[in-house]
Amino acid sequence: MLWWNIRYNGAITTSSDGIEWAKRVSGTTAELNGVSYGNNTFVAVGNDRIILTSPDGIVWTERVSDTKSDLTGIDFGKNTFVAYGTTAIVVSLANYYKI
Repeated sequence: MLWWNIRYNGAITTSSDGIEWAKRVSGTTAELNGVSYGNNTFVAVGNDRIILTSPDGIVWTERVSDTKSDLTGIDFGKNTFVAYGTTAIVVSLANYYKI
């Protein structure tokens, strides 16, 4: 099991036991606001339209949506990631790249 924590300035920390935490490189300094897991992929979203993806929660790839809104949350259901933002924009991540 992997625990993860997202924070200001693009900070991501992970832990396998919930006690000892390791910093991970996210590739962004944007504030991260939400994270979800599905299809063997972690996806985090944040301000400045940031989307981060990771197969293991440790190594992250930065992506940017074409919305004009900060992304405030993300959910996974029915085999699809959906991100939403401050102006209630819904972004289906399948439109940008295969996860």
